Amino acid sequence: MRQADGEAYAVPISHALGEDISSTRIRDLLRDGEAREAARLLGRPYLLRGEVVEGDKRGRQLGFPTANVLPDERVVVPGKGVYAGHVRVGGEWFGACTNVGTAPTFERMESRVEAYLLGYEGDLYGEVVDVTFVEALRPEKRFSGLEELKEQIARDVVEARRLVGEDA
Repeated sequence: MRQADGEAYAVPISHALGEDISSTRIRDLLRDGEAREAARLLGRPYLLRGEVVEGDKRGRQLGFPTANVLPDERVVVPGKGVYAGHVRVGGEWFGACTNVGTAPTFERMESRVEAYLLGYEGDLYGEVVDVTFVEALRPEKRFSGLEELKEQIARDVVEARRLVGEDA
């Protein structure tokens, strides 16, 4: 069963897959950054819900403002890296390029979920959003400086747009 918008939907487990599907296996896949495989087994992309909280505002300075999503501590957060996916704000879905990790270029200690929403403009502080993880784009990496980071984020956003079907 999965729940969306207050309703529960049955998601059949296909015996035609010929493989064991367990919550442990899916959690392990997510922790390893295998979003596409986890989605295949779940029958949909993995989703986590969280409140948008204030961050360091570095994304804004780089031209890619992010929603810093604080998930419940009991949910599985995918492994460190950059992902293509979606974010639901209210009832509307936006494509997203989401970073999970510590932002090693800035030597931040705690891991965060930071989503850049494609085509969204506005203030999300205090909103509760749903973030999906469709496919991993790359592992987390330390960059030599802001310009190199900005160029890589631009490439990540182009790839995320392609993967979620939202052309620039």
